[in-house]
Amino acid sequence: MLETGDLIFVRDESDMGQAIQTSTGNYSHVAIYLDGMIYHASEQAGVVCQEPADFFESNHLYDIYVYPELDIQSVKEKACKHLGAPYNASFYPDGIGFYCSQYMAEILPIFESDSHEIWGWGAGN
Repeated sequence: MLETGDLIFVRDESDMGQAIQTSTGNYSHVAIYLDGMIYHASEQAGVVCQEPADFFESNHLYDIYVYPELDIQSVKEKACKHLGAPYNASFYPDGIGFYCSQYMAEILPIFESDSHEIWGWGAGN
């Protein structure tokens, strides 16, 4: 069962997902669970908040990372502040909008450097 503050790492077994994972590491996407909803930056919709039933897909695998010491209220305020922002398809750190790990790095206080260094990912997530 998910708990508020859980990070959701996605493994996509599709050809595209495999290509992203080959270039970025073990995962093709990351999201956070906050108060019953999933917050993430998606290529299709930009930064969104979704019901879990709309987020989880049967053809993906998921790993959950529990980070126990988050100021949930602060994280949720930051997450909500960016809802509706576009997807950063350029993957440049100063590009408009966010890609998934860039969004996580923006809203979580546990990261102090570039999101590519944090996650060990290249562009494409």
